Amino acid sequence: MPNVGFSVIHGAAPLVLVAPHGGRRDPLLRPWREGGLKVNDLHTAALTAELAAATGASALVNGTLDRNETDLNRICEMVERAPRFLELLAAIIDEKLAAHERVTLLTVHGWNVVQTSLDIGLGCKTEHDPLAVGRRAAVSSAFAATALAFLRGEWQQS
Repeated sequence: MPNVGFSVIHGAAPLVLVAPHGGRRDPLLRPWREGGLKVNDLHTAALTAELAAATGASALVNGTLDRNETDLNRICEMVERAPRFLELLAAIIDEKLAAHERVTLLTVHGWNVVQTSLDIGLGCKTEHDPLAVGRRAAVSSAFAATALAFLRGEWQQS
């Protein structure tokens, strides 16, 4: 496994941001082949650090590990190839839960397209009410109505 440095940012807010795909592909080790490699999420490492600074959140940032080496969205790959990432995330959440009743964890991903966009993927319906919580939502209706509405409103004003 290559030398992997995960960055931890400490903040006081009950918010944890995670950037799992901020690394870069080594073009010599893994030359580009059409359709053969996953693309890392461009600029998400830097964006996550900026969001943490702006919101007072804590963050766990992968700024080096190529997702083709280890995909930090996959628990089995983390356990086998990057257990330090899980250890750091657990420590951050433990620290937050010691200080707050509840903690919100947001994972920052990118689309690798040249359009400015915000997509909060939670299993929410988008036809009439973008914050309507469906059967498979990852959040409760109360969370969608409060925290998500606030985040959505703040980002839309920027």
